[in-house]
Formats: sequence, C-alpha cells, structure tokens
Amino acid sequence: MKIKLWLLLAVLACNNVLLAQDAGLKPMKDYGPWKSFDGMPLLEYKMKRCDYDASSKKYEWHVLFRNGNSQTLNFDYALHNPGDTDHLDWRRTTMKAGYAAKEYYELSGGTFKMLSSPDTIEVEVRHMRFGADTGPWLGGN
Repeated sequence: MKIKLWLLLAVLACNNVLLAQDAGLKPMKDYGPWKSFDGMPLLEYKMKRCDYDASSKKYEWHVLFRNGNSQTLNFDYALHNPGDTDHLDWRRTTMKAGYAAKEYYELSGGTFKMLSSPDTIEVEVRHMRFGADTGPWLGGN
C-alpha cells in the first residue's frame, strides 16, 4: 500500500510525466555511441531516451552534438521519428570549432524533443556553413 501511494504521489508531483520504465521501457542511463553524418564525419551526434509522457504517449529524447572540425560550423538540424519526414521542426545552430559538445536542449532554447518512437530516432542536418553564417550553404540550397 505504501509503495502504491508513493508511486501515485511521484506521478502527481511530476505533472503526469512518467518515467519510460512505467511504459515498459527503462530510461537509457548513458548516451549511445557517437555517430557521424554521411559526408560530414567530423559532425557527430549521440542520443538517449529519457522520460515518457503518458498523456501524449511520447518519449523525451536527448541528443548530444559535437563538432570536430577546425572551423565553426553553422547548420540546421531536425529530430524525428524514423521515416517521418513530412513535418520536420528545423532549427539553426552554431557550434564552435573543436570537440565541444552541445545537447539538443541547449540548442533549442531549453526544450527536449518529444517523439513517439521508443527505440530510436533520426537526426538530420542541412544548410551547413563553415566559419561565418553568411554566403552559400555547403552543398547548395
């Protein structure tokens, strides 16, 4: 009885945000391995699944980017469910040279990406520029 009451209080305190384990999945303790983008081996990312929101039936995904280039890199990025490319929420960011890493929430103004996929998500980049964020994009428009 005490355990059920404690769980109920914890759920209420979290404003109906349940841990992924309550949806049958445990949150990932650590990020997965670094992955690179096709044609951009020095721009890398890794991800992990965190909390589950029962009301929206979506998982909170954290993505960490790092720039291994010798120049500042400017790019657009989007996180989405596998295969769902119809309604992408593109965001623009600048990352300094070197392997300094930024989490998605740092890039997007304090929000995490909530997606329905429990297993993995896709990360896309486009409109890259090296150095100043002016002039033509790498690879065209």
